[in-house]
Amino acid sequence: MKKTIFFTAFSLFLALFISTNSYAASYDYGFSLIPVTPSNGAIDISDQLYVSVEEGTGGALFTFHNVIGIDSTVTQIVFGDSTDIFSSIGIAGSSSTDVEFESVSGGGGYTFSATSLFGSQPNYGLDHEDDWVSFFGTYSTTPTSFNSLKTVIGGTLNIALHVQRIPLANGGNGDASDKYILTGGPIPGGFGGPDPVPLPAALWLFAPALLGFMGFRRKTKS
Repeated sequence: MKKTIFFTAFSLFLALFISTNSYAASYDYGFSLIPVTPSNGAIDISDQLYVSVEEGTGGALFTFHNVIGIDSTVTQIVFGDSTDIFSSIGIAGSSSTDVEFESVSGGGGYTFSATSLFGSQPNYGLDHEDDWVSFFGTYSTTPTSFNSLKTVIGGTLNIALHVQRIPLANGGNGDASDKYILTGGPIPGGFGGPDPVPLPAALWLFAPALLGFMGFRRKTKS
């Protein structure tokens, strides 16, 4: 009987451990500068811009960051979805009140259902290291897997940014703006994806509690 209780409890603990020690479906993607002729002279800040794409129920969450190695402000985020993998993309949240993006009609070349998502003023947007803004895309058909989404990111599904207030590369006074487009695949090594799901602290307390309980039972029977 004691052996049965032990192996049953141990099996439950092992199942919990295996199920929670897994990886979240989350990947980071970087951006590259869209060349313009003639160049406006702004510093290329592509290495400080990235978006995390995370699997969600019925869709995916896109969270944008500007880690501010060089002062700049992301004031426009535009989705382009030529294969209609999403039926809609809605604003999910932001880090603070100074990150204000809203939905408007129009968009130049990279549009999602004739809608672009942008900062309402030049001084609003991603302009601090701890700033972020997220949008949730709802799949247009069910089921659509996160793996199928990954195959179109940077291709038929693309994202462009408009970044303002970038310093000039020649060190001159004033600043400029540039547009950036999503790269074709996850960042090698990533800013963080895929991200491991941390093991709940309570799970580590389960094993000692189980062993203590078994020891207590043994003492009361002896």
